[in-house]
This record gives sequence, C-alpha cells and structure tokens, in this order.
Amino acid sequence: MDKRHFDRLVKGVREMKRHMAGKRVRGAKTTELLASDVRTIREARRYTNPGEP
Repeated sequence: MDKRHFDRLVKGVREMKRHMAGKRVRGAKTTELLASDVRTIREARRYTNPGEP
C-alpha cells in the first residue's frame, strides 16, 4: 500500500470515530426510522427477530 492510500485509510478511520462519537462528519448521512417502520419492512421481507415471540 502506498502512502497516499494509507493516508486516505487513516483519514477514513478518523472520520468513522468522529461519526461514532456523534460528531458531524462531512458527507455522512443518517436516516432515522420509527419502530413501526422497521416492523413493516421486516414483515414485508419476511425477516424475523430471534428475540421476538
């Protein structure tokens, strides 16, 4: 791996840490879903949650 690729990788890891800490990161997008939306999506795709009865 050359220096340019390594520097980009390090920058990405730093941005990831900032994002995980709740700080704003340029270019990062988040989407919040309501629990009812998640349930509807899971039912439509026939996904199951092992923790649910």
